[in-house]
Amino acid sequence: MDTMKNINSQVFVLRNGEKKEIDTKDLVIGDIIEINSGDIIPADIRIIESDDFKVNNSSLTGESESQSRTTKFTNENPLETENLVFYSTVAAEGTATGLVIRTRNHTILDNIFKSIRNQTTYDTPLIKEISQSTYSITRIAIILGIFFFVIALSLGYPLIESIILLIVVIIVNVPKCLSITVTICLSLIVKRMARKNCLVRKLKAIELLGSTSIMCMDKNGVLTQNQLAVTHMWFDNKLAQVDISEKEDLSTFDKNSSTFLDLTRCTVLCNRADFKQDSENLARSIIERECTGISSEIAVLKYIELSNGNVNKVRQENPKVYEIPFNSANKYQLSIHEMHINNESGDNSHSYLLVMRGGFEQIMERCSTISIDGVDLEMNEYWRAACEHAYSELGNLGERTMTFCDLRLPAKEYPIGYSFDVDEVNFPTENLRFLGLVGMSDPPKRAIPDMIKKCRSAGIKMIMVTGDNAVTAKATARAVNIISNGSETIEDIADRLGIPVESVNSSDAKACVIQGNDLHNKSPEEIDALLNNYTEIIFARISPRDKVSIAEGKYGIIAKERLRSMLCLACQRQGGIVTMTGEGTNDVPALQQASVKVVMGIAGTNTCKQAGDILLVDDNFASILTGVEQGRLLFVNLKKSIVYTMTSNIAKIMSLLICLLTTVPLAWGIITVLCIDFINITGAISLAYEKAETDIMKRPPRNPKNTRSIVVFSSILLASSFIGIIQVATGFFAYFLIMINNSYGQQWVRIYFFI
Repeated sequence: MDTMKNINSQVFVLRNGEKKEIDTKDLVIGDIIEINSGDIIPADIRIIESDDFKVNNSSLTGESESQSRTTKFTNENPLETENLVFYSTVAAEGTATGLVIRTRNHTILDNIFKSIRNQTTYDTPLIKEISQSTYSITRIAIILGIFFFVIALSLGYPLIESIILLIVVIIVNVPKCLSITVTICLSLIVKRMARKNCLVRKLKAIELLGSTSIMCMDKNGVLTQNQLAVTHMWFDNKLAQVDISEKEDLSTFDKNSSTFLDLTRCTVLCNRADFKQDSENLARSIIERECTGISSEIAVLKYIELSNGNVNKVRQENPKVYEIPFNSANKYQLSIHEMHINNESGDNSHSYLLVMRGGFEQIMERCSTISIDGVDLEMNEYWRAACEHAYSELGNLGERTMTFCDLRLPAKEYPIGYSFDVDEVNFPTENLRFLGLVGMSDPPKRAIPDMIKKCRSAGIKMIMVTGDNAVTAKATARAVNIISNGSETIEDIADRLGIPVESVNSSDAKACVIQGNDLHNKSPEEIDALLNNYTEIIFARISPRDKVSIAEGKYGIIAKERLRSMLCLACQRQGGIVTMTGEGTNDVPALQQASVKVVMGIAGTNTCKQAGDILLVDDNFASILTGVEQGRLLFVNLKKSIVYTMTSNIAKIMSLLICLLTTVPLAWGIITVLCIDFINITGAISLAYEKAETDIMKRPPRNPKNTRSIVVFSSILLASSFIGIIQVATGFFAYFLIMINNSYGQQWVRIYFFI
């Protein structure tokens, strides 16, 4: 909503062959408008011209990286095709011209808002159980009242007194403090969760979270830190693991290696990322600093600053004189820098240094030598195979790789002041020197692996949903324990046994990785079978179309029918309570189908937050474990509170029956009963402060299909009979003792009996 308020009030539009500036509210379908960098898109638009145009979809999809937009139709899903941009998103780079296809009241964002407003509510299992318990207790109270009414009439009591007795018995047995106890228990848990940075927007979410049997989680920003970090480097024919903390590089490999120094210099120079140069930002730790540039370059920049601490110095000593930015056609980035003489140990035979980074295949075909231990060797078949093996190894770890190479340009051919031609390349781009590979991944949050283990021990099935490829998804799933140690997928078993995947018995695998295309082609019955047969499930290459079954009309038009989540519906068909996480506006329809909607407080869009039940203020998904425990504790403590408040009922009925059959004056009145009940609230509330038992997170979640009364009458009868006999015995002892010894009036005797 905040983004919508800030949408540009004016926009340039082409009408009847004339360019004019109009208010965005006056846009109509068919208008042709201009979009420049920094503009907020005023409508849903189809691109008809573009120039290096990129759009930030974070307000709609939650994606942090800007997405390229062109005139090409690349996907049937409107949210993913390159030729559409949507209302409220931001033009990040370049310019474009577009055709308005939907205006404010009919945009995709408005349809999502409508689905939020039209969201239906339903009773939770706890509400159903409390209603069922109240009905059962009330029915018993009425039966007991009629029973005492008949006894009173048969003993010759007047009709009026018998009717009063009927009313008294019903009042005695009907639970009068149940709703108060439930509300107070929920309020206490809300306070406890708030201390863990979990903001509960709807009280019912607490109870549902405690009954959760399936959790569907996004990878980016939920299980991982949602920012790339350098994790491995390959140079000198060695794969080095990078270990960084918030303040220093903890890696143990030799950082004085000549190849490593050349590689780090190349990564610094062939890098357009930079730290924001304000004093407040620079005062932060390197990991926490804000940067400009794409995420992969930012990851390299932060690592080199942690490792060497001289990024700005290297750039100042080697000023850039020429650059070819990365583009999809070349698949490489190239820049040329003046060489600092100290880098060459006094050798002034090279005046310029050419550095390049790009895709592995593109760099390999341009390299004729490789740097090994400071010596330039010929790139023969042996070294080519070594490079390919390293690249494959990083790929199997699910890491994104960047490949670097360089070339020193001879001073005789390229003297200082040489004019490098932008249009006609007048410098070499072949026969370069291969330096190494840099592997990056989105590391998991520290508390997540332990949280996954605890959730699994609590009987909760953990499902990861990501847009990454299957290799990356599987690597992340193993890192966070969604795929536990010793578990294998069908593909893993096939690789281990050296047999085709088709020959593997699917029942031998505990885990599975399902690609989005495969999911989209499966029937509901097949999806149900997946959820039943596998305990560890990862859905990879999942797009918004796979998360949510979108009812579409013709190209470019979204039907107004309610959006439904395939995964949520499939999980709910298993009879489970489904918790789903989300952060982007496109997650809202899927969240609506979930039983519990958990939204990220920092990365989540405003629209997504409005649809959520629980808001994680610090985006720490591990905090949700507290919610599961508190939800289970709510049910346990509520049962204790109900049993406690009902223990006095047996004593009241027994004392009433004794007084009725023996003609002893009634030991209590209606006011006394009400006082007892309201005093019982204090004891019931105190039970809400009970700590969880040690095994509460090892019990299976409650099945909502097997909803039973929260009141277990066998427990109540067992507790009430024992306590009731003691209460009646002590009460009547005091009652008769006071009457015999002091001859007090009946109203005083009742007070003593009450005490």
